[in-house]
Amino acid sequence: MVDDAKAGRTKGRPLGGHAASQLFGAAVLLEPEESYGDHLVTDWAIEQIRNPGDKPLFLAVGLFRPHIPWEVSQRWFDLYSLDEVQLPKHIEDDLDDAHSHGREGWHKWVTENKQWKKFMQGYLASISYVDHQLGRLLDALDASPMRNNTIVVLWSDHGFHIGEKENWEKFALWDQTTRVPLFIHAPGLSRDGAATRQPATLTDIYPTLCELAGLPVPNQCGGTSLVPQLKNPESPRNRPALSAFQFWGENTPSLAVADARYRFIRYGNGFEELYDLKNDPHEFTNLAEDPRLARVKARLGKALPSKLASMQTIPKDSPYHRGRKSGKIAK
Repeated sequence: MVDDAKAGRTKGRPLGGHAASQLFGAAVLLEPEESYGDHLVTDWAIEQIRNPGDKPLFLAVGLFRPHIPWEVSQRWFDLYSLDEVQLPKHIEDDLDDAHSHGREGWHKWVTENKQWKKFMQGYLASISYVDHQLGRLLDALDASPMRNNTIVVLWSDHGFHIGEKENWEKFALWDQTTRVPLFIHAPGLSRDGAATRQPATLTDIYPTLCELAGLPVPNQCGGTSLVPQLKNPESPRNRPALSAFQFWGENTPSLAVADARYRFIRYGNGFEELYDLKNDPHEFTNLAEDPRLARVKARLGKALPSKLASMQTIPKDSPYHRGRKSGKIAK
C-alpha cells in the first residue's frame, strides 16, 4: 500500500498524469519496513553471515533501492524537509553546446509543476533507507569471526540524472550516468577512506576478486585488476574507461571514453563533446572545438573502437522511448 495522495506509481498502477510522476513516485509506503524486499534480502544475507558453514563464503547481495519508484516509509522522508532539499548543480541553457537526449519535455514538466524538490526528496529518502540496510549488513559482518577475512565490494550498475543537463533517469554518456560508486575493502591491503580518480569499469571487479582470492583470471575477462590501486590509489592506469549507448533514432552506437581527467564523447551522428572533469566536474562546458585540447581529443579518440557491430534502431514502441523525442544537435 502507498499513500495514494502522494504516490506516482506503485506496482505498475499509474496515479499521476505525467510519465515522470508515474515513474519516480516519491511516495510514502504504508507497509511495515520488515516486508520490503530490500529488508528481506538483508535479513537473508545476515543469516548467511551468522551461519557460514565450513566452506569459504561468497555472498551477492542485490538491493533494489534507490531505483525508481522512490517509495519508502515516512521516517526516511522526514530526514529531508522540502524547504531544505538542495537541487543538483545546474545552469540555464546547458544544452546549447551539448547533444540533447530528448528529455527536455520531462524537465519542463517537472520544473513548471514544482516537482523537482519532491523527486529529490524521494531519491534522498530511498538512499537513506538502503544505507540503513547496508549498515545492518556490515554490523553483522563486524560482529562475526569473518570480519578480518572478508572482502567487501559495493557498487551500482549506473548513475542517474535528476535534472542535470535537463535529463532524467540514465540513458546518456555523461559522467552523471556512467560514473558509479565503487568501494572495495580488502583486509590488510586497502586503506579505509582512500580514493582514486583513476579510470575503472565494472568489468574490473571480477579480475580484482580473482587476484585478491589467489585465483587465476580467466582469459576471457575483459577487465583488469584494481589491486595496484588498492595498494596505492595514485598508481596510474593506462586503460581508459569506455561506455557505449544507442540513442533514439540512430543506428550507430554513441561512444564515450574517460581517463583520470577528461571525458570524450562521439555520438552516432558525429557530434562530439569533451569535458575537463578536473576543472568542470559537472560538464557545463564542451571543449571539443578548443584547439588547445586537440591532442587530448585525438589521444582519447584512439581508444574508441574502430569497428562496431551493426545495430537496428530500437522499435519506437519500446518502453525505452518513454517520454523521449529525437535529440537535437547543439547550436
